[in-house]
Amino acid sequence: MNLKRLRAHWDAWGREDPYWAVLTEPGKEGSRWDTEAFFATGVREVDSLLAEVRGLVPSLGTGAALDFGCGPGRLTQGLARHFASVTGVDIAPSMVAEAERHNRWPQRCRYLLNDAGDLRCFADASFDFVCSLITLQHVEPRYARAYIAEFVRVTAPGGAICFQVPAARISPGPGAPWVADRAPQVRRIYQEIRGAFTGRARMEEHAVPEDQVRAVLAAAGAVVAAVRDDSRSSPAWASRCYFAAKPGPAGENLRSGTPAEPRG
Repeated sequence: MNLKRLRAHWDAWGREDPYWAVLTEPGKEGSRWDTEAFFATGVREVDSLLAEVRGLVPSLGTGAALDFGCGPGRLTQGLARHFASVTGVDIAPSMVAEAERHNRWPQRCRYLLNDAGDLRCFADASFDFVCSLITLQHVEPRYARAYIAEFVRVTAPGGAICFQVPAARISPGPGAPWVADRAPQVRRIYQEIRGAFTGRARMEEHAVPEDQVRAVLAAAGAVVAAVRDDSRSSPAWASRCYFAAKPGPAGENLRSGTPAEPRG
């Protein structure tokens, strides 16, 4: 899926059922998410996430934060409680419009449309914290790797990066027992056909192996603080949450003894 089609699919979800497209909980499909409850999940998740990040990267500042793949702003609004300036970016115009409608922090929070394969709309070292959850899993690996490198570029020295992406498929998923063993182009054709018959925009999932993620982070100049097993993806995928730091001038922004050993 190229970025043009990715934008089209997620713009359709943003018009049809934006909250369920982000949090696909049983019983919430068909615009049955309560708005207050939806955004409250973002506040809780950000509070928990930042507590862990600050334990790993004590030098993390509170100036500016970026929410990549912000959707309707679930995490962006939570981040606005902790940072002086927060920017949410998304590839889908409908998602950005929905986020703007529910912006409770207009003086410190803004939303931008970004459908490029990079973050050239931001200068180097623009943010103290970069966050991306349940987003890169929907992006083809070639783009995901490029975005991860961009996360490092736009992070200020002493800042932190947290993102989630599946590392591997562990089962083919329902309705397609033969697809996982076929070439990627066959999987894409199958998903296109299924989407055409169901009339629904695709919610494609991809993986980037952990060794590739680590290599991208290292090449871009980041230090891995920790890697956690993660349950944000569907059960068919083994997902990881990565915590990384952009070294400061002295290179001492990581807490001593932080585990970050590669996984088998």
